[in-house]
Amino acid sequence: PGDVIFSINGKDVRDALSEQFFGNIKLETSKGPRFVKLNGTLPIEVKPVPSTRLNFGLDIIGGVRAIIDVGSNSSQETVDQTLSTLQTRINVFGLKESTFRSVEKRFIEISIAGGNKDELKELLERQGKFESKIPMSLPIRDGSASIDLDKKYSVSVKNSSIEVNQERYQKGDTFILSNIPFEFTGVSENRLNLTSTVFTGDDIKFVFFDPQRSRIEKSGDGYSWFFTIQISNEGARKFAQVTKNIPVIIDYLESKIYLYLDNGLIDALNIASGLKGNEQTEISITGGASNQQEAVKEKARLQSILRSGSLPTSIEIVQIDTISANLGLGLLQDALVAGL
Repeated sequence: PGDVIFSINGKDVRDALSEQFFGNIKLETSKGPRFVKLNGTLPIEVKPVPSTRLNFGLDIIGGVRAIIDVGSNSSQETVDQTLSTLQTRINVFGLKESTFRSVEKRFIEISIAGGNKDELKELLERQGKFESKIPMSLPIRDGSASIDLDKKYSVSVKNSSIEVNQERYQKGDTFILSNIPFEFTGVSENRLNLTSTVFTGDDIKFVFFDPQRSRIEKSGDGYSWFFTIQISNEGARKFAQVTKNIPVIIDYLESKIYLYLDNGLIDALNIASGLKGNEQTEISITGGASNQQEAVKEKARLQSILRSGSLPTSIEIVQIDTISANLGLGLLQDALVAGL
C-alpha cells in the first residue's frame, strides 16, 4: 500500500490500467520493480498521486521506532550489509515510509510510519524464506512428457491431470523427483507446464562483496555490474538437472530464474546458455544500468535479496518505542499557527 506505480510491463500506467494481463507482470514502482502473477486485470485499488509535496511520516502520523545492536566488533561493512538486508526484508511487505540509518557505527535505527511494535518486531526476528524457481515447458507426445533429471521420468497427461510414479496430481499440486520440488501449473498447447524449486535460502552459502568478485565498471554509455554467489553442492545439482531440460534461445535459456522472498516474487533473471546442465557452485549475477548510481543500487538490492534469509551477524533489539500521532499532529498545528 502507498506505492506509486509508474508503468506496467513497460507501458505507462495511465494507459495500461484498463488492460488485461496474463502470467508474470513487471510493475515499476516508487520502491523499485515488483512482479505479480495475473490472470486478467490488476486486483488493486488506485488513486492519483497527491499534488502536494508534504509527506506526513512518523513525526506527524505516528508509528514505531527500533534501535538494533549489530555488535561492538562489527565492521562498517557488516553494519551496511545488515542494514541493506533488513531494508529488503521489510520493504517486501510494502510498508509505507520505512526509514533506515546507521547510528554510532554499531547501531541501526529503523522507523515505520503508521506501524506498531509487534509488526516491526516480527519482521526483524523473521527468518526470511528465500526460493529460486525455474518454470519448465515440456512437449507432450502421445499423451506423455519426459523429464530428464538423475534419470528420465515419464509423465502421463490425461485431461487436466498428470500421473508421475503411479501418483496422480491436479493443477496446483506439488511432487518431488530427484529431491527437486515441482508444482504442476497446467497443460496448454500440447505442453506440460511445471515449476521447479532449485534453490532455497539454505543453498545460498555466500554472497561475495569483495572487489575481485563484486564490482561495477564503465561500459559504453552506461555501467555494468556483477557479483558472485556460492551455492551448495545440492543446489548446484538441482539447478543442473532442471536446466538441461530447457532449450537455448541465442545466448540464454528459454526460461528465466525467478526469485521469491516470503512467497512474493521479487525479481527474474536470465540464465546464460553456458550454465545449461552445468553443476557449478559459484555463479556470477550480472546486470547493467544507465548510470553509476542506479548500478550500485540494483547490485546491492539483488545481493540483499539473495542473502535475505539470513543476516551477516546476530542482532539484538535494544529499544523499540511507539511514537504517538497526537504529538506529531500537535507539532504540525503549532507550525501552522506560527506560519500565520
